[in-house]
Amino acid sequence: MKPSHVKVMGERASGTNFLTRLISANFDQTLLKNTSTTTEAQKAEIQRIPDGARRPRLASERMADFNHLAEMPDAAGWKHACLTDRVFSVCRHADTALFICITRHPALWLRSFHANPMHSMNGDAKDLDAFLNTPWVTRARDETADPILPGPGALWAAKVRSYLDQAERRENVIVLRHEDLLTDHAGTLAGLREILGGIRLRWRIPRGYARSWERAEKPDVDFWSIRRDLPERPFGTLTPEQTGQLCAQIGTDLLHRAGYPPDTPPG
Repeated sequence: MKPSHVKVMGERASGTNFLTRLISANFDQTLLKNTSTTTEAQKAEIQRIPDGARRPRLASERMADFNHLAEMPDAAGWKHACLTDRVFSVCRHADTALFICITRHPALWLRSFHANPMHSMNGDAKDLDAFLNTPWVTRARDETADPILPGPGALWAAKVRSYLDQAERRENVIVLRHEDLLTDHAGTLAGLREILGGIRLRWRIPRGYARSWERAEKPDVDFWSIRRDLPERPFGTLTPEQTGQLCAQIGTDLLHRAGYPPDTPPG
């Protein structure tokens, strides 16, 4: 029986927004939404806090952590979280949903995440080296085993390891590489059709930048431009020292397991 729902999972800056739009454009399944940040009722309560005492960003993050768990029965939690056993014991759609976990080459992910480190507890890093070598404090909704990680590479590792572990244990969890989606979207979608069904002969590629709130700032960025700019050797976009530090945070075994051994082409 084909899945009735789809849940897209993936670390920030890994392509979850585009994959969500792609699934919606080409398949009929119901997409389980991302955990909401702050509901209108929660916003109204926060607004009751006096101006001098109100901390909107901290309050919003607290609400997002709360909503991650509160909405897990319906939405399977925050899309950027580790994929844990709790999701499959709590979410009422767990047995009828396909969980699609997207990963991105760690070098390209690091550069993108450094440019926009969403939901970070750290201040802005002065450069990529500082960002890479600064411990990362996780949010509760990250669902990591440790609250403080050696650096952002360890955050990537925690998420990707959870996806791979679940995919090995569960038939309704699959892992897609962002690079494979870029270089062979037709083949990737055809593979999904084997699971999700449908008879579409011509795939629809969503237009524009996937993050709708940044679309006006990046009018020339879309699926095709990102595919065109995909470097042949992503680790070459980092210095040897940065590559060594990133690989140390992730671990060689996990890099090979995820399909990202150093110095190999992305396709």
